[in-house]
Amino acid sequence: MTDHEPEDFYAAGRARAAAGWQAVMQTPQEGGDAPPGSYPDLANSILMGDIWQRPGLTMRERRLVVLTLLAAYGRTEPMEYHLRGGLRSGDLDAESLEALVVQIAFYGGWPMSSTLFGAVHQALADPSNAPAATDATATDAP
Repeated sequence: MTDHEPEDFYAAGRARAAAGWQAVMQTPQEGGDAPPGSYPDLANSILMGDIWQRPGLTMRERRLVVLTLLAAYGRTEPMEYHLRGGLRSGDLDAESLEALVVQIAFYGGWPMSSTLFGAVHQALADPSNAPAATDATATDAP
């Protein structure tokens, strides 16, 4: 036991979390004021501050993996958030999402793809999910 404060292992991720959340979800960060070590803090600092920003996969590839897993588990609520983020960022479009639904139908099954199909069509019908206007000189966000 020591007399000093324990090292904050997640401080670096926490510092990157707001930008990561914005890039992934295309909305202002939620839970950014959560107490260190709490579930929302760990979700933000590790998931958004690290996992979504690692090299090796593009943001688009990560989105397709996540949507596939959410379809596999039938998790429609987080699916909506990730569809919104992918559409607003321009990483995903109707054509790529339709292709994902078909791919999942044959490898994962029709019920799984039907869940995603419904969420995709609902997300595409929402005009607030249109890609944001971009500046041609802007660089890629994390």
